[in-house]
Amino acid sequence: MAGSNYHLKTVLQQVAALKKSGAYPAALAELQAALERWPGEPSLLAGLASLYLRLGQDQEADQLADSILELHPQDTRALAVKGQVAAGRNDYATALTWWQAAFDLEPSPYLAARLAKACIHTGQLEKAVAFCRQQLIQDPEQLELRRQLALALEKLGDSAAAVQAYQEIIARDPEDAFAQARYVKLAAGHAGAGVLNEVEAFLRVGQRARNPHLHGIRGNELYQQGRFAEAAAAYRQALELAPGDPYFLAQLGFCYYRLQQDEEALDLLQQALTKKPADVHVRQTLMHLYRRLGRPGEGADFFRAVAASHPEARPLWGLAKKLEAESKKGAPP
Repeated sequence: MAGSNYHLKTVLQQVAALKKSGAYPAALAELQAALERWPGEPSLLAGLASLYLRLGQDQEADQLADSILELHPQDTRALAVKGQVAAGRNDYATALTWWQAAFDLEPSPYLAARLAKACIHTGQLEKAVAFCRQQLIQDPEQLELRRQLALALEKLGDSAAAVQAYQEIIARDPEDAFAQARYVKLAAGHAGAGVLNEVEAFLRVGQRARNPHLHGIRGNELYQQGRFAEAAAAYRQALELAPGDPYFLAQLGFCYYRLQQDEEALDLLQQALTKKPADVHVRQTLMHLYRRLGRPGEGADFFRAVAASHPEARPLWGLAKKLEAESKKGAPP
């Protein structure tokens, strides 16, 4: 039995290493082979459910987690997967319930960060701040929890405390791209300086020009000033550093829409919606584009395809019906 447990542990370590390196097909093959040797092993099933999440197969992950919990109601890994599936649907109230159940059974830095995130998304900002601070007293090196603390403080409007929180993250991890970007944005506003000047100065220091979030902030400021061509250049730089990022795809698409480069805008916004179907702004801009290009039928087909792949994107069915009706109305008799 001891030897069997040793081999199972080794397999789980190999799977974890493969997942960490992004080798998901290899991790899947490893898990499937292990399940042939240890059928129904909860740790392997939970690992498979987690892998399904990485592969974007949320429905399969949800069903597998349910089957684990039927036999093992207190399996924290399956509870965590249920929370992640709910979060993927933007149902953070449900996610909070699952993650809290898992955390109560087996506290961990991963679950602590997820709980804080769920509190923020459900508007429980004071609770998020108190929880983060309590957990950080026990383990000050939880960087993800520090990020959630900074975000909660920022949303509460406590800029000074948020700036300090981001400073503490950067002190521990000088390469933290997100913390750098938020720090620059907040510090500039807190000091009364221009955000654009501040971020451009920050980008000239060391390796910070390789931070996509800083280019994103620069793009945001230029966009707000109506300098759409310059904003587009900033978002292109961000995408070079973070290929496929749905936020930067969308922002670049909005720039092209403003510049009336409709084909480029359409391609980028379709990519963005495929990755993030809940983005209302992207949906509405695509509706305008399909109408402006006189291609509502194409839009209806695209929305239906995305909705079919993402059960949580139900509003897209309604948009598809609207465009389909417009297409039929404009079709020759």
